[in-house]
Amino acid sequence: MPMKRPTVEQLWRSYVQAVYPQGMAPDQHDECRRAFYAAIKGWIDLNMAVLDPDAEPTDDDLRWMDDIYDELEAFGSDEFLQMLEPAGKA
Repeated sequence: MPMKRPTVEQLWRSYVQAVYPQGMAPDQHDECRRAFYAAIKGWIDLNMAVLDPDAEPTDDDLRWMDDIYDELEAFGSDEFLQMLEPAGKA
């Protein structure tokens, strides 16, 4: 049986719970949600423009995906580490 894939809304809610466990101001919530959805849409658009929908991914396609994944992981790690810095030290 195939794994149930989360919706963008479910991903958004998981993100908010992980990054903003204390919640956020309504305006910040709305702007952050727009940015989150725009990033997902941008990723889909990029894939549609670069990958051939009628072909299996090539080694170059998979390498590109790995490179982007690594870049996002590094960004996330940097952002996480900055959140752990004492106030005024970052």
